[in-house]
Amino acid sequence: MSLVTIDQKLNSHFNPIDLFIRLNNKPFPIKENSFEMWNSYIDKEIIEEIKKNVEKYGSWFYLRQNGIRMENEELYTSLAYLEYKHPVSVSDENDPLKHLDFYHKSTGIIARIKSKNDITKVLATASTKPEVRSDFLKSIKVTESFIKKLRIILIDQDLEDETAYLCDELDNIIDVKDERYFRRKLQDFYLLWFILHGLNQELVIAKRTDLKKGSS
Repeated sequence: MSLVTIDQKLNSHFNPIDLFIRLNNKPFPIKENSFEMWNSYIDKEIIEEIKKNVEKYGSWFYLRQNGIRMENEELYTSLAYLEYKHPVSVSDENDPLKHLDFYHKSTGIIARIKSKNDITKVLATASTKPEVRSDFLKSIKVTESFIKKLRIILIDQDLEDETAYLCDELDNIIDVKDERYFRRKLQDFYLLWFILHGLNQELVIAKRTDLKKGSS
């Protein structure tokens, strides 16, 4: 294994992120505003907390099963970003349409985050400002609450194989068109987040049958 040492004194304008991008340019380039990129320089505690929760719920709550490009970590980070931008306790900030785009196509409703670059900016700020870091870590925990609310809606019976049931039920409420070659998409999770954001757990428990029907 070769070791290359870069002396900061001799390379005052050296950018480690730029080097990371160039080293990973082929055959699988690291995309900007992706978890693969964030993983290389964002605050370690934030990254590890996201990875821990992805592993905790990854048996059923995932974008790509056994994905190799950190797609599930990117999904979780995006949801945590939405929670950070729209804290339920702050009414004047609680408009998800500020950071989510919804529009109609012939295939149905499309949802996407308006600016993935803004996620990068928030994470970079969280890495240097303790108050932002603290707030984003709280948003990661709130995202875990969203997953728990989704689980309450999906499970309505005692099960021997809970994981398989959760996987199937989540696919069922996402795949509204019953497509032959169905694949989970980021927008599916954004829509679910939009529906459940702001609902407390007690209401979800009381209305889970209606919520499940409405989601599907």
